[in-house]
Amino acid sequence: NIVGGLLGRIETNDNITLIISKCTNNGDVNGTYMGVGGLIGVINNNNGLSFVVSESVNNGIVCKVGTNAIVGGFVGSVSTKQDTFIMVSDCANNGVASGENYAGGFAGDILVSVNTTITISNWTNNGDITADRNAGGLVGDMSGEKSSLTISNSTNNGNIEGSNSCAGGLFGVFFG
Repeated sequence: NIVGGLLGRIETNDNITLIISKCTNNGDVNGTYMGVGGLIGVINNNNGLSFVVSESVNNGIVCKVGTNAIVGGFVGSVSTKQDTFIMVSDCANNGVASGENYAGGFAGDILVSVNTTITISNWTNNGDITADRNAGGLVGDMSGEKSSLTISNSTNNGNIEGSNSCAGGLFGVFFG
């Protein structure tokens, strides 16, 4: 199952805008499939997506048991088509995020396509992040091409552990 504290899955849409503002997840979120997130399980295969998260907090424990685990304090997994805009501002993850594959304070995995812009400001991760592979205080595993990423005023205060691969305060792995 794909599980999110607010929404399970957003998939295969054209020109969609999703705004999450002043939302809080206090519940624990557990799943047995690929994407598990404190707010959203999976955002996948959307074209022309505009995704804005502001003034929101995850306080719950987010974990996934099983192979291909992708876990995030806010979003388990993000995989986009072209023309995508993602903005995260004034948000915090206070919960533990733990999975067997990728784990991150915001997202376990972000795979972006052509013409994607991501802006992250005033992000704070206070939760411990653990994964068998890549773990990051912001994103466990991020990859994409011909895209733009801007991060400002962001902090990781949690312990980050990628036991069999890479771990970092903001990114476990970043492929541009």
